[in-house]
Formats: sequence, C-alpha cells, structure tokens
Amino acid sequence: MEHVGSTAVPRLAAKPVIDLLVVAESDAGIPRAIAALEAGGWSHQGDGGLPGRERFTSRSGLPYHHLYRRPGQ
Repeated sequence: MEHVGSTAVPRLAAKPVIDLLVVAESDAGIPRAIAALEAGGWSHQGDGGLPGRERFTSRSGLPYHHLYRRPGQ
C-alpha cells in the first residue's frame, strides 16, 4: 500500500482527502483483497464508474480516504 496524491507531497497544497494505492499482482486476487480490506474496517464502494478501480471508505471515522488498486507490473 502506498500513500499517493497531493497529501503525499510535503509542502504541497492538498485537498482534505488521503489517497492510498494498493498494487495487486493480478485481477484474480482482487476478491480476496476486497474481503481482507472489509475485514480490516473498510467498506467496498465498487468502481465508481471507472473500470479497474475499486473504491473503499473507512468505517473507523478516519479522515476521508480514496483507496485505489491497480495491477502489478
């Protein structure tokens, strides 16, 4: 998991959203990753109309997050 986006850059003006990126080796592991993230306190929100992206929100009261995934290289 990587911290990406404007909040990841020191001294850069940023929106009040924390962007996190999860890299998956293949799409085959995505259902298992979704289940693990849900067990860890995240709520799966689907792809938000963007195929290849999975959106999650935190159920723990943390600041607003975007959690993205992409295939590994």
